[in-house]
Amino acid sequence: MKRGFVDLPDGQVHYRTEGSGDPLLLLHLNQASSVKFREVIPFLSQNYRVIAPDYPGYGDSYMPPRLYNMTDYANSILQTMDALGIKKASIVGDTTGADVAVEIAASQPKRVDKLILNNPPYWKYDGNRLREFDHYPQIPLREDGGHLIGKWEGVAGSLEGVPISDIQRNVIMKLQAQLSPQHGEETHFAVFTYKSQTRLPLIKSPTLVLTTPSGSFHRRAKDVSDTIPNSKLVEIPDLPTNFIQLKPHVFAAVILDFLLDPDV
Repeated sequence: MKRGFVDLPDGQVHYRTEGSGDPLLLLHLNQASSVKFREVIPFLSQNYRVIAPDYPGYGDSYMPPRLYNMTDYANSILQTMDALGIKKASIVGDTTGADVAVEIAASQPKRVDKLILNNPPYWKYDGNRLREFDHYPQIPLREDGGHLIGKWEGVAGSLEGVPISDIQRNVIMKLQAQLSPQHGEETHFAVFTYKSQTRLPLIKSPTLVLTTPSGSFHRRAKDVSDTIPNSKLVEIPDLPTNFIQLKPHVFAAVILDFLLDPDV
């Protein structure tokens, strides 16, 4: 797996890549980076040229000069595609990344081949969406390091059963995000101010919506699938919401079944 940088107007974007053939973009969730896809990329790269960028302000990409909204994040991915000579790609978006992918597909439909949205955020009513800010406050840095314990407990709880080395890597990733001005909550700001319900009907690409039985994303995924023309909803049973690192071969198999289906 190779790593590289592309030059954008506001700074450099870091990405991971492997494989050859048609391009496949992987867009990560909040307080994360392309490292979230490190285990799944080898499975997908057997059939595709996989590119997993870090959003501006995350991973090893540049720090944005201002607070970005969803259009800004989508534009940064489109600029990354331009810099890599990619005219059209299939896109996988994980949670926050699903909204970035939605905005790309809605605003630039000719640049998206197939679309995969894993546990996409969705609120029918603006009031419910905006109230989500209360659940994701900025976590202040504490002189006694107490915020580190909170990060560790949160990651360990969401990745139960994975090796402790993976938990530590994810904690470090979240702490790196906390170096940003909004303590890693920038993409939550973008999601909670993004009216995806008005953008989903504009999507023209064949779309796969993925979800798991646990958590609130299950209900939201159905709403998203019902709103997107030419979409398919698939529920992956017996797995927690954050399963990409736990079962990367399962995640990859479902994606490849959709992407390689000649009838889609």
